[in-house]
Amino acid sequence: MVRLNSIVVAFGTFAPSVLAQTCATINPAQAPTFASGYSGRVVMNGLRTPRSLVFDNQGNLLAAEQGGYGVRYIQLTDNGGTDVCVKSNKQLIADSALNHGLALSPDGKKLYVSSSVSVWSYDYDGTTGTVSNKKTVIQGMTQSGHATRTLLVPKGRPDLLLVQRGSQDNSDTAAGQIGTARSQIRVFKVADIEKGTVEYSSGEVLAWGIRNTVAVGEDGKGGIVSLSRLNLL
Repeated sequence: MVRLNSIVVAFGTFAPSVLAQTCATINPAQAPTFASGYSGRVVMNGLRTPRSLVFDNQGNLLAAEQGGYGVRYIQLTDNGGTDVCVKSNKQLIADSALNHGLALSPDGKKLYVSSSVSVWSYDYDGTTGTVSNKKTVIQGMTQSGHATRTLLVPKGRPDLLLVQRGSQDNSDTAAGQIGTARSQIRVFKVADIEKGTVEYSSGEVLAWGIRNTVAVGEDGKGGIVSLSRLNLL
């Protein structure tokens, strides 16, 4: 079986022209291919299986690293174009259970992270690169099979948190029953989950029958786009 995984191995900033660079050059592990008129460069390497990337309101980059690290806080130096490099970085959250999900509220004050079992919230300060007031907001996602729990706070609906849960196996016939709460994206009101921990099965069903969504995003009209990982036999 050939497996296609969406795994980030380098951070690239793209621009329609190549500018003079003052940041140090980091050679990529695999040479990338860019569309005509575009270029890119490696900004940082040595990460531990990064899975999700989020920019905060101060322009810092947060990375959820699946390889037992947690969440990293990265300050960047941006000289324009692709001339971008790391100014400093540090461990923001030390938690080996974190494996994929990362979402930031539009006001930049609330950070959500996930494990295969739970979703937590933190108060976040992008200026100092610190978190506090950890809360378990969603629980009840224990299962075998796909462990990623993708998160999204829609920009158009900052009062909501979307949480993805995959299938128990590559072939999960029981997920055909909506009550299993697997292979779904469910929606939670932020105000409700911040009051106390809720069960995943209590969320409103947004999508059903999606085996393993590794990314969730928004289109230009506020619609939700789901990207699933494929296994080719």
